[in-house]
Amino acid sequence: MSNAASIAIAWLAVAGVFGIYLVSVLRRTKAAAKLVPADRSRWMTTDAEPTKGEPS
Repeated sequence: MSNAASIAIAWLAVAGVFGIYLVSVLRRTKAAAKLVPADRSRWMTTDAEPTKGEPS
């Protein structure tokens, strides 16, 4: 195996690991977002009254 092939395989392996990590983080983030109650989702409560502790 040539040096170029070894380097290409190493880059592909690293990119694959980062890709798998990215997918796992996105899946966990989506699952965690579903656990937040609707009245506590700050980006969704523009028309709602402020909850306790938030400025009015």
